[in-house]
Amino acid sequence: MKNNHFCKVLLGMFLIIGLNTSGLAVTNADLTKVIEQRAESLVTVKFILNISMGSVANRDQETENEMSCVMVSSDGLVMCSNNKLSGYMDMISQMTGGAGLGISAIPKELKVVIGVDQNTYDAEIVTKDSELDIVWIKIKNPEAVKFAFVNFSADKKTVIGDEIIVLRRMGNYFGRQIVASTASIGGITSKPRKLYVPDIMFSNGGGVPVFASNGDAIGFMITQFPESHGGANSMMSMISGNFQDGMSGLILPAAEVSSATKRAMQPHK
Repeated sequence: MKNNHFCKVLLGMFLIIGLNTSGLAVTNADLTKVIEQRAESLVTVKFILNISMGSVANRDQETENEMSCVMVSSDGLVMCSNNKLSGYMDMISQMTGGAGLGISAIPKELKVVIGVDQNTYDAEIVTKDSELDIVWIKIKNPEAVKFAFVNFSADKKTVIGDEIIVLRRMGNYFGRQIVASTASIGGITSKPRKLYVPDIMFSNGGGVPVFASNGDAIGFMITQFPESHGGANSMMSMISGNFQDGMSGLILPAAEVSSATKRAMQPHK
């Protein structure tokens, strides 16, 4: 009887272990393959941010910055986080109803770095969508180079529980090392738009591509915030649950990324 009971307990332990590990779809081999497949499309954008302090101070400040972005066309179109490029000034203006004391930030001298400083190209801002937290940057003189890029046009069906891989490059100090993070889709919003919500928070915010375990693009990580029309409660909204959720690393689905890019590339009247 004792042996029989011990066998049942042992069998139960193996079943539990099996249940806990069988759902781990993303393997080390998957991560390595996706990194190798997407490495060349993960670029760095370097820029100088000119910050005007408005009524706070009578002088401007300039800082050197860089951020991880993704190439989205073979002719040198790059997609980045608008909030990171603007020093989060657009976000502050949106959440405070424009009550930003006249503080502004203008990025200049943009350069796109391919890989680890192997090639650097001058670039310029094409357009931005502050609501979606996306800015499109174009290499000025791509010459005859055909760049590796991520295709967001394929509408891959994604459901709650699907595992994802988030890729980004670290800064120059760390050799622009590619970092892969894994998570699962924990929820899908319908307001203010369809967004995939990871089951863990991503402190690096937006501006990076998100993939399935086979390397297909699932979406682009962004930040989202409610607009404010000013007033006493505008600053309080910045420390509310909305702010925390909006900074957690929400994912705009690939189909929406593709549509937004097509709109952005249309001739502006």
